[in-house]
Amino acid sequence: MADSHDFLRTDEDVEQILRLAIREGVGTEDDLQQRLQSSARDLGISEDALHRAIEKYRQQKDLGESMAKTEALRHEYRTLKRRDFFQHLGIYVAVNGGLAAVFTAQGGFPAWMLWMVFGWGVGIVAHLLGAFFPGTDEHQEFEKWARKRQRRSAG
Repeated sequence: MADSHDFLRTDEDVEQILRLAIREGVGTEDDLQQRLQSSARDLGISEDALHRAIEKYRQQKDLGESMAKTEALRHEYRTLKRRDFFQHLGIYVAVNGGLAAVFTAQGGFPAWMLWMVFGWGVGIVAHLLGAFFPGTDEHQEFEKWARKRQRRSAG
């Protein structure tokens, strides 16, 4: 007959089992605090060490939440940059398509139109590169955008 504890091979196994047990018996915040202190005493952890660990955990949790918010803002920033590019491209196609239709109906294209299509096309390519292949200055642009966004939402 197999030993009923043969699945316990590492500290991680023990931690996972304790996490499951705690989730099933979750109570109030006071209950959790008492359980934490009781577990620390049972494990021989001093109150000072427990308080330092709690503070370190809070800092790590705050940092993680801050990083998640920053990543969400970066995603929003990139999405807006790409949306702006597609708007720009749509306007380029609409304006130049409309002009091409008008001039085709009149019998030909003036030379200035080719220069406009080419020049504006260079701008479209630059916008494409900035939207989909960010350069080394993207961090600065993002920070500037984030500050501006924060001022708008605060005011």
